[in-house]
Amino acid sequence: MKKNNNIRRFTVITIMAFACIAAMLSIRCKDNCVGQPPVLQQAFVRFINASPDSPPVDMVVDSTAIVSGLAFNSFPANTTGYHATPATIGGTLSARFTGTTTAVLSVPVSFAPGERYTVVLLNKKTALQFLVLHDTLTAPSPDSSRIRFIHAVADLSSIDVQLGGKYIARGLIFGNSSGYVTVHSYLPGIDTGSFDVNEGNPPHATVFDLPSGKFALVGQSVFTMIALGDFDPNGTEPLPTVVILYDDVKGDIISDPSFGAVRLLNVLHPTFNCDLQIYNAVSADNLPPDWRKDFPDQGYVLNIGNDSASSYLLFGASTPPFKQDQNGNYWMGVRVSSTADGSVITDSTAINPFQNNGRYTVAVAGMGSPPYSIIILRDTLPDPPLNMATVRFFNASPDQAATSTLIAQGGDTLFRSIGFTQVTGSIFVPIGNTTLALKSSNGASTTLTANLGAEEAYTIVATGLPQDSSYSLHIYEK
Repeated sequence: MKKNNNIRRFTVITIMAFACIAAMLSIRCKDNCVGQPPVLQQAFVRFINASPDSPPVDMVVDSTAIVSGLAFNSFPANTTGYHATPATIGGTLSARFTGTTTAVLSVPVSFAPGERYTVVLLNKKTALQFLVLHDTLTAPSPDSSRIRFIHAVADLSSIDVQLGGKYIARGLIFGNSSGYVTVHSYLPGIDTGSFDVNEGNPPHATVFDLPSGKFALVGQSVFTMIALGDFDPNGTEPLPTVVILYDDVKGDIISDPSFGAVRLLNVLHPTFNCDLQIYNAVSADNLPPDWRKDFPDQGYVLNIGNDSASSYLLFGASTPPFKQDQNGNYWMGVRVSSTADGSVITDSTAINPFQNNGRYTVAVAGMGSPPYSIIILRDTLPDPPLNMATVRFFNASPDQAATSTLIAQGGDTLFRSIGFTQVTGSIFVPIGNTTLALKSSNGASTTLTANLGAEEAYTIVATGLPQDSSYSLHIYEK
């Protein structure tokens, strides 16, 4: 009997022990047990570089680099969409220029587990700032979309935004978001009508204009739109665009319409003034003889003197649709004519002003009777390192039997034996007052003293003939 009592006592103790262990395990695996959802240890963050003059950056949360080599308005496969990011309460968000280890901007940040965020790097590289937004992906009704707009154009204090004639935001201050706005009455997949961004202050200049038919909003969806770039068509930074992002669980880019800018450089010999006209919707293939009757001119500059460049003509999506060739290039017609009598110097279609929000120079060069040479120079040059300037050389001296060599102060040869109409690649040179020497293969020479600014980009142009006093150097900022 005593033995049976001991057995019963041992059994009770064993059961109680197992019960305690089970209770402890139940507490410990409250959120991690089989069949239970795991503890969310990560947030999800989308990163956008909207600093138009910034080099590529790495985005770092605490000590973890989340994306690397993120260039301005760049959405390669390894950077687009949301990235799993360590959840952090009172952590540090930093940006550093790729290839360096020192942060150029750091701010405290809290990323909650399982939540989604958009981080935008704003402003010029000397005054960088972050905009951190909490993304809420609650879908609206099937006949509506939720849209927010981010103002990241650094040289505009405020903007107004309209979609289909309805304001999304008015007086939106730089570096801010409109917050999500529900837009009603658009059926899924149906064209939204025009999308307009205007300067918020008089005279309310158009920053961006996407006409009806260019995109559609899908009902029951959430979108982010961000305006970024440099509004000044005569500036040096990338031109404005509006990026449209689909805020689903991937956060992908769905549209990135662009601007382009074109200017005229008159380097003819002998001298006379020129006009430049830009034409719309030109097909590069099977161009009909009367194509200009179908496509009126979209812009022009007049009376551009010799050895001078016009301001840029700015072209955006507000012009009628441009045609694409089989390689996806957009083609525009270029016509240069004499200011004096209107005679046509050249017709050309070899320009693609929508590529990478680029600026282009249409240079007309040559001597004697037309037609003259047209050279298309892409003006989006690489930014130089600190205390350096970017330079390239364009030989517009129309002596086809001679080449030209450009020599820097101190005797260093920058570019050697460049022929007529050739354009070199770019190099970096020290800033400050610099005397440049131009030497022709036939023995002629000339000099130019220029003050090269820090982090600026220049095109140095040779004009005139080596055999007379017209042989000279000129310099143009990009």
